[in-house]
Amino acid sequence: MKESFHKNYLTPYIQNQSIIFEIKDHIDNQLKLIIDEKEYFIPIKKLLNQSIIEAKEEEVKELLKERYGFKEFYREDPWWHNAYKFVIHKAYPKDAYSVSYKYKFNSLKTKEDNIFVKVTQKMEIQLGAPQYGLKVNFKD
Repeated sequence: MKESFHKNYLTPYIQNQSIIFEIKDHIDNQLKLIIDEKEYFIPIKKLLNQSIIEAKEEEVKELLKERYGFKEFYREDPWWHNAYKFVIHKAYPKDAYSVSYKYKFNSLKTKEDNIFVKVTQKMEIQLGAPQYGLKVNFKD
């Protein structure tokens, strides 16, 4: 059995895939996504304020009607929980994820010396040459 390779052994058939993309457009325009031949229009202004989750409920309503005769239900659970969904995470302007720093390392001895650069989302940047014990922190 290969269950140990799945994140959730109860639902090993579920796959998560991600795409990160950068767009340049006016804030009052919309982002058009086509997923499984269906068009979704998401306002850029909305994406800058929140994440969005979309459920493909029409397909699951048809499937549950076909398999179990569900036409209506007193709650939306059967449709929501069985629908394929996708999430568009909150967008950020380029200034929120790009940075430019200059630092001159005077202690590097050869062109083969390594420099370690670590950037985190908390805007903490660490530069260093581990072989010389050099570490420099920049914080926003």
